[in-house]
Amino acid sequence: MDASRDLATTADGVARGRLRTGWRLLGSAAVSALLCFVLLRQIDPRELGRWLVRVDPQLFAVYVALSVAGLLARSYRYRMLIGRWVGFAPLVLVTAARNFLVDLLPARVGSLSYVYLLTRRFGVPLEPVLSSFVVTFFYDLFAMTLLLGTAVAVEFGRLEGAAALGAVAAMLGAAALAAFLRLPAAARFAAGRVRRSARGARLAGRLDDLARELDGAGRRGQAAALLAISFVIRLLKFAAYWALLLGVVREHDLTAADLPFWRVFLGIAGAELSATLPIHGIAGIGTYETAWAMGFRGLGMPARVAILSGFATHLLSQLYDYSLGLLALAVALAWSRGGRRVGPGIDSPTARLAADGDQGHADR
Repeated sequence: MDASRDLATTADGVARGRLRTGWRLLGSAAVSALLCFVLLRQIDPRELGRWLVRVDPQLFAVYVALSVAGLLARSYRYRMLIGRWVGFAPLVLVTAARNFLVDLLPARVGSLSYVYLLTRRFGVPLEPVLSSFVVTFFYDLFAMTLLLGTAVAVEFGRLEGAAALGAVAAMLGAAALAAFLRLPAAARFAAGRVRRSARGARLAGRLDDLARELDGAGRRGQAAALLAISFVIRLLKFAAYWALLLGVVREHDLTAADLPFWRVFLGIAGAELSATLPIHGIAGIGTYETAWAMGFRGLGMPARVAILSGFATHLLSQLYDYSLGLLALAVALAWSRGGRRVGPGIDSPTARLAADGDQGHADR
């Protein structure tokens, strides 16, 4: 009787979860459609087609080259953290798939594909994957806040509020660094609390392992290298978008002199921030273009050019990201299903050590 009741409760919970997911997808589609309708009313949609086909091929090639360099740099950063568990080629595949899914799904939910693919498909232990996931988030946040402060200082250095804006960016970066430095202690504190419960020994062991992984990532030499490559990753990403934007607007008498790098950086940063919002449309369509248009209009770009460049740049970048991401996801899934495990084998000393550690945590 109790088993039947539990089964019915579980089925009811699954049904409600699917219903909520359906409503979220419907809401995202409605947001995308509404925002696109508002923006497209202000331009001639046929003109957008002309902007897409007339993009400068050389600058588009520069965009692709810089994007590939950014992908390899991001994959190398992951290798610095978990390279003993998995090879570089699978990390490139997982990173490309992650980039595609982050853009496709709202509120950056797609970033969790990194955890799933590495743990479920390539057999990497959960603790180092979670550690690298958290560590790279904080390094990205720290690098981004410092770059934002630089952009504000360069573009608005003569304005009265520029110093205050730069100070805010510096404080955000300092807060991110302080939070990161406290993560190992927080994980150990949580492990101590969980260990007191009757069934918390295994989870406490995993939290202790996570704390050790975080300690390793915070070593002075590695921390400096991780911070440096995080700056490189961010600069490559925004330089790629700058090249793509210049390729889109070149035929319309706009050049790098009219769109300097740090000004474009600020405009694109606002559009990228829209991807973190719960109202982020499917594939960012609508929300990204709206944030782009608002940001670049605030920086002095005519409304028509801001809207058309936002649509054209976003669609062209998706052509690259989605093509590469879908291919990488397919190869990653086929690779892992084929049994080509690139991490430590089940009989390797490292794998046995990890298994023994897990068993030890369970026996505590």
